[in-house]
Amino acid sequence: DSKAGRATGNYALTDIQACLRFLRREVKRAFNGDPDRLSLFGQSSGGGLALMHAFLPSSRGLLRGILSQSSGPAVSWKRD
Repeated sequence: DSKAGRATGNYALTDIQACLRFLRREVKRAFNGDPDRLSLFGQSSGGGLALMHAFLPSSRGLLRGILSQSSGPAVSWKRD
């Protein structure tokens, strides 16, 4: 609830998906890269976010590999 000063959503996962879609469209043209060989890397909390994409149906087909340093999907994301 934004009036109470609390976040109304976590858009990190959807932001990463938007970035991956953009890269799949542009990597061939801009860098002569292979859009079917994209990997996602994250460190600390970013590593946990990267690993989440392995389980999200909406991320299927967007990337080929995930590298995570210092985090895992079992990390608690909720703060009281």
